[in-house]
Amino acid sequence: MEKFRSVVCKILCLMIGSLPVVSGGVHFENEFLFYRSIIAYSIVPTSLVFLVAFLITATHLVVGCCLLTQHNVVAGSVVSLILFSIYGFAQVYAVYRGLEIDCGCYGPMRNETIGVASILKVGCFATASGLLVYLSSRTPSMGSTRATKAIG
Repeated sequence: MEKFRSVVCKILCLMIGSLPVVSGGVHFENEFLFYRSIIAYSIVPTSLVFLVAFLITATHLVVGCCLLTQHNVVAGSVVSLILFSIYGFAQVYAVYRGLEIDCGCYGPMRNETIGVASILKVGCFATASGLLVYLSSRTPSMGSTRATKAIG
């Protein structure tokens, strides 16, 4: 069972980790477009948009690198779950308010208006992140603290 969990964790790390690295890189490259996307959601005060954009982008790159290199998988998957949950709530709130805006997820690579499809995508990534949290915390080869304590 351990080997199966390890393989599933590795697949999830690749799947989940690639998205934040790509989107983080796109956001760093097109920072003003990302600022505009954050402003369009009308959740963050304008005075904090630059800081929030930087923190989101940097967090994406760190989380993606953690998952792709499979270093600190448990922490990376927890942060990934938190990020995707926040994005899901932000999109649901924007749809509830009747905003028809680009999700801002992929920069100029792909324009996608928020709606059911984008919310479902974020929900799938949040679910996959949650599964990775669960599995990686129970898999010694993924650096689970529980397993590390049992071995040491």
